[in-house]
Amino acid sequence: MSSDPNEHGFSDLPERCIHSPEEKRLWCHFINVTCHVLTLPFEGSYDPIMSGIISKALHDTMVLNAILCLGASHLINQFQSGSSEVKGLMGSKESLLGGAQQELSTRVRALRSAKGTTENQSAEYEALLTAYLLLYLYEISEGTGDNSWKARLDDARSFVYGVLQRHRNPSESGSPESEIDEIQTLSCEDFECLGIDI
Repeated sequence: MSSDPNEHGFSDLPERCIHSPEEKRLWCHFINVTCHVLTLPFEGSYDPIMSGIISKALHDTMVLNAILCLGASHLINQFQSGSSEVKGLMGSKESLLGGAQQELSTRVRALRSAKGTTENQSAEYEALLTAYLLLYLYEISEGTGDNSWKARLDDARSFVYGVLQRHRNPSESGSPESEIDEIQTLSCEDFECLGIDI
């Protein structure tokens, strides 16, 4: 189990970047419950993956909205279906999901249409991949059984392949299908060449 994120300076995030009691409640649920459910094997005293994701949320509203949406999805499952508590949380969840999805789409389009490279692109790649991961976990939490989780992974795969293709051949811009055909496997080195810390 991961250590308490509050030990690493996350306890005061809500005061700096969360603006309503409902958002603070969802943040606390994610920090204290959901992130423990999502823990992956790790060495040391804290989970570096969750710590990295939580830290990104301080500076990125897209990642924050995805975290809050995932927290809401998990929290809803703690209440009886159809209760007034669930109805309120459903509204918050849908609003946060819409905000995260819209910002993700806008930023991916902007990145794909940008000319050249900038120093900030590595941070942007990490933020976008983090949002894709969180929205994938959201679909798993929702448990609809309609393969929405697969669509999230396909979108993330297409994005990563597109970024790698562009990095390898800056003057070419192929379709996602051709990118996938040309790059069949991903390695840690592929991500490192993009400045993405995995």
